[in-house]
Amino acid sequence: MLKSRFPFIAILACIAIFGVLLRLVSYDTLPPHGETADEFLYPWAGMSLITTGVPSSWSWFTSYSEGTVYNKWGGPFRIVSPWLEKPPLYSLLSGSWMLATGARDFFDVRLSVLRLLPITLSFVTIVLVGALAAKVLTPATGLLAALLYATIPTIAVSNRFSLTENLLTPLILLTLLAYYYFLESKRKLAFGLLLATGVFLAVLTKQIGISLLITISVLLLAQRTWKMLGLVVLAGLAGFGIYYGMGIYYGWEQFMRVQNEFQQVFTSAGLPELMASLFSFSTVGRKDHLLFDGSMLLGYLILFAAPLWTAVEIHTASLIGAARSKTFALFLFPFVFLVCLSLVASGAGFSFYGWHVFPLFPFITIFLAQMLLNYWRGKLSPFTSLIIFLFLASSTLRFGLTIFDQNHQISWQPQLMFLLCIIIGLELLPHKLRVKGLLTLFIVYLAINVLTVWRMGLFIPGIPQPL
Repeated sequence: MLKSRFPFIAILACIAIFGVLLRLVSYDTLPPHGETADEFLYPWAGMSLITTGVPSSWSWFTSYSEGTVYNKWGGPFRIVSPWLEKPPLYSLLSGSWMLATGARDFFDVRLSVLRLLPITLSFVTIVLVGALAAKVLTPATGLLAALLYATIPTIAVSNRFSLTENLLTPLILLTLLAYYYFLESKRKLAFGLLLATGVFLAVLTKQIGISLLITISVLLLAQRTWKMLGLVVLAGLAGFGIYYGMGIYYGWEQFMRVQNEFQQVFTSAGLPELMASLFSFSTVGRKDHLLFDGSMLLGYLILFAAPLWTAVEIHTASLIGAARSKTFALFLFPFVFLVCLSLVASGAGFSFYGWHVFPLFPFITIFLAQMLLNYWRGKLSPFTSLIIFLFLASSTLRFGLTIFDQNHQISWQPQLMFLLCIIIGLELLPHKLRVKGLLTLFIVYLAINVLTVWRMGLFIPGIPQPL
């Protein structure tokens, strides 16, 4: 069995290694220092929790009665204690990493060291994207999804952020993969324990981890595996119990004031507009640093349309019946995640940042890979070529002109028209020639994506962390 899977495993490992190498290009300056000070929240909290037993980090919430302000790295940091805004798992992980690499003081934390942690996690994520897509769909889809996840510029840059979402994402993928093995394997207990562990860790990573608890609970409810459902729910409650137990230990009133202020701040940002922000602000971080990436826009379009174009497979009169289909988990989690996120953050103003939706990126690439494969194999309408032109061809041309030919950007219309003629012309060719032509275009698209990551400083200003 292992021998038959070796080519897939070897190619997937090579893709993951290549993805990590891409993420290491200028990783300490792109995203720029100052894009978010949240990167320092977690290692500081973890370092202080490990060394003193009390988590301390920066915050401007008025719920903290006292704080010490330090002016460093171009901005003030108000250090408060105990810092209780987020569950502790990523704080402990990043804090342990910084202590292990020699940091002894908060201001010893360097992005050049800190960001190696999420980049390492991205290797695991790329592998899990490929493994999950291969398990649910086909090995070809798995490899293509992993390749897209490794090379799409927005995703490559996003994976450099030392933020909770870059730990939450592989935990989600691993848990969903464990669910599929749980369905098929005779070792129900082993994979069931892995399910429960994944949910437990997701909840301890960030509050939005409850979306994974809800997803797995619905799936197990559909399978009527009551004991395992109970175990997963208990694991999720245990995760929340640890977090809220910390609140009791360090001061319940203070903890609740912080939680209430956190919610009030996001509520006061404005009325609900999360979906509008999702499509309007193509970014890895702040809304004012946009990165218009056609792969992401098309991916979102396919993601939201996925339940429609796969309606034949999962059509049923009941949600429970639908949940028994093989692909349902791939659809369920992204929408549960977005619903949970929309109930917490309006998406208006400062309540939306690019990293809030990082956990959706694997599903975007999986659905995009499946669509591209179906198109390449001639299973979709020729009209699909126009959709690919509108999203991928125009985006690739824009990236390419920015990198290679900035002096001739004013002549982009003839070049875009030429691309349109090629894409439409391929639909008129015999099948074998069409397949070869589309493969050539995909290689060009892939190469431009890689070069865009390599030259990301042309699109997002690279700013090093001050000494």
